Amino acid sequence: MLVAHGRQARQRGGWGGYALAALLLVAAPALAPAHSATVRLDAHTEAIDAWHAVRVLEDPAAKLSLHDAVARRAAFVAPSTPRANFGSRRGALWLHLPLQVASAAARDWVLQVEYPPLDRIDIYVLRDNVLVLSAQLGRARPRAEQPLPSHAHALPLQLDAGIYDVLLRVSTDSTAVVPIRLLSAAQFVAREARAQLLQGVMAGIGLCLFAYSLAHWLTLRDRLFLDYALAVIGTTVFFLVLSGVAPLHLWPASAEPTPKVLLLSLLLALAGGSLFVERALALRHTCPWLARGLQATAAAAAAVAAVYALGLIGYSFAKFASSLLGPVPMLLALPAAFLLWRRGDRAAGYMLVGWGIYLIGVMVFTGVARGWLPATFWALHALQFASVCEAAFWLAVLGVRVSELRLSAQRLRREQETLRTLAQTDPLTGLPNRRGLLDALQANLREIAPERMLAVFLLDLDGFKPINDRLGHAAGDILLMAVARRLRERVRATDTVARYGGDEFVVLAPELPGAAEAERIGRKLLAAFEAPFLVDGHACQVGLTIGYALAPRDGTDATTLLRCADSALYAGKRDGGRCLRDYSTTSQTTGS
Repeated sequence: MLVAHGRQARQRGGWGGYALAALLLVAAPALAPAHSATVRLDAHTEAIDAWHAVRVLEDPAAKLSLHDAVARRAAFVAPSTPRANFGSRRGALWLHLPLQVASAAARDWVLQVEYPPLDRIDIYVLRDNVLVLSAQLGRARPRAEQPLPSHAHALPLQLDAGIYDVLLRVSTDSTAVVPIRLLSAAQFVAREARAQLLQGVMAGIGLCLFAYSLAHWLTLRDRLFLDYALAVIGTTVFFLVLSGVAPLHLWPASAEPTPKVLLLSLLLALAGGSLFVERALALRHTCPWLARGLQATAAAAAAVAAVYALGLIGYSFAKFASSLLGPVPMLLALPAAFLLWRRGDRAAGYMLVGWGIYLIGVMVFTGVARGWLPATFWALHALQFASVCEAAFWLAVLGVRVSELRLSAQRLRREQETLRTLAQTDPLTGLPNRRGLLDALQANLREIAPERMLAVFLLDLDGFKPINDRLGHAAGDILLMAVARRLRERVRATDTVARYGGDEFVVLAPELPGAAEAERIGRKLLAAFEAPFLVDGHACQVGLTIGYALAPRDGTDATTLLRCADSALYAGKRDGGRCLRDYSTTSQTTGS
């Protein structure tokens, strides 16, 4: 009969308040009717779900003692609720589990209640109507004071062969989900390891996403990444606390931080998520009132968190406020996201998919919280899995933003390059102008060496002014463009041709092994102007006077080299023009 009582207890229970301490019972009447189900442990049993044997007795006023519960044995009934889920109820629940241990199964066992948010669980083990063990478990008790280190609630049992009655009194402010299992010691360790591994993996994903978004915020200074980081870290901490892993490892000596951290992390995730949605959808520009609504939601969540952290409001009020604010971001932004997606906005599409998955998780979570759905593994973890999926799709939104920033940066670089090119290019000939020449000269000077010389040729057109005066400025411009083309055709691919101003040009010839190679290039340039130019049907004959200097022989800076080349050019002009002059030779002749 106790087994039948236990089965009903697991199906019907509710969320209630804190309950009475364990009481010593000397004797009690028999609780097991003849036809009740019983949990049987034999030599082959390693783990068993006790749901089929549970019966329940409701205690709305939370006043029944253990003696009272045993005395009201006829009131225990099979639960009519979904599997292991009693929903939210006032007061306390008494669960009864009859247990039969075969002689071959007499060893160490563990009774585990696999729902960490339960506030208080009083467990009594009776044999032959005599209390042999009592313990208090639950979230309200520090983990260091509980019998076994577990993310949920576990009690070691040393069971000899025989028949036992296990009574559990459950009281909680959360949903009364009471999945009870009996496991061998080895199975408990393995199951606990798997549960903590799962939470470790989920927390690792959250921390990686947090680090990723925080690093991008620090480098890009885009607030969208900071908002995402706040939402992700809040969600990650929330589930670490809800799963019992954080209380077990981070504050085992105290139960006080658990509800506070749980609620504060939820409010942090809500504030960060609201701001993320507003920025990701760019609602400030497309729908200002929606943007203000999301900003107000984030501000309200932050305000509730602040006053709750300071102790100005209680847990119940803060929890109520968070439950009111929770659905607001999705309700406000969902229509706008849908419209943006219809217009081809990829970020809005990713958010819609993430919200769809998250909404399924919320519906399952709500079904469990209301006592409508059985407390299976997938139902209990649906919201956590959905939150991770939502975060992954929000990460895709960040990917879209990174792409947009990269494209924007590329456009900016192209625009800057265009402006730089315009600033350094002669608009008539397309050659580098004086500024472009200086940049090219500085770049070439970094590579000079005695065996890698740089020749700087300064060229002045002979006979250009009479042609410009006779045929007009338009014809003069055509002639200058033809000169630029001929110079480019006569130099190497590594050489630079620039217009220095008016009818003066400069040729930079790097990587020369010696002065003889510079002389050869200069002679080649002179010879290129022996043929006349055809301008508007007129044959125009112009020549060159060239002066050049060599780096590092004549100097190692742009100003010195151009001055030396100009001095050589002046010497050539003085000698009648249409000639090539080396600065080194002319300086020795003039004695300078």
